[in-house]
Amino acid sequence: MTKSIICSMAVFASLVVAPLVGLCATRELSAAFDAVKRIPLVEMRGDGYETRRLDAEKALDAAKAALSSAEDKRLYSLLKATMESRSLARVDSVYGDLAIQCTREAFLAFSPDDLSKEATEAAKRGTCIADYKQTMEGLKAGKAQK
Repeated sequence: MTKSIICSMAVFASLVVAPLVGLCATRELSAAFDAVKRIPLVEMRGDGYETRRLDAEKALDAAKAALSSAEDKRLYSLLKATMESRSLARVDSVYGDLAIQCTREAFLAFSPDDLSKEATEAAKRGTCIADYKQTMEGLKAGKAQK
């Protein structure tokens, strides 16, 4: 009797709970995308950058707590790179290309209908996360040399 209850619970968990966890991660990641895309790429007076950045960080923290699959983790990394690259682009336009590429890839993942055909093709290169990691390593190496 106990084995059948345990098996029933396991089946219930795999059929009902696991998809709900994935659904939660998807909802949280979508909310994070909405917050990240509102971070302005260029600095303008009164653009609300600090508030928007804080909103994006909070949304990413909520999404991180809901991650369950490798794809969720990849999307989280993409959104984190998008947020950071958009912030870097505000300080130095050298990072503008990275910010644009990451933003395109985020739109491809979360809102593909909002991209032009050209932007979709560029986003499909999928270079954001690797380029972001390389950029961050370069920044850390530069700080270490100072």
